[in-house]
Amino acid sequence: MPPVIGLDFGTTNSAIAIADAGREATLASFSAGSASTTSFRSILYFPSRDRSSTVKAETKAGPEAINSYLDADTKGRLILSIKSYLASRLFTSTQINGRFYTLEDLIAIILRNTR
Repeated sequence: MPPVIGLDFGTTNSAIAIADAGREATLASFSAGSASTTSFRSILYFPSRDRSSTVKAETKAGPEAINSYLDADTKGRLILSIKSYLASRLFTSTQINGRFYTLEDLIAIILRNTR
């Protein structure tokens, strides 16, 4: 039987548990600097983009998003509590660094990074 994976996508933190047949679930660990944690911050950071550069700035998620935001000389866009927008019919998309993102796009970035 293949492993079973459970996901808790939270407003502040997300977590993943993995269970093999007949075994208890084990929480996945994520690196947070020099430490590790079983929760992944549900947060995104889009670094400010130099318009003269052709290099796309990499989107950061989780603990890496917080560190990148705090270390940045020019602050980009920090997005917190994405889950709280799920109930709103008013949120259709947002523009970041000249590109449109739907709510599903933003959530997908977090989920890809937890994987």
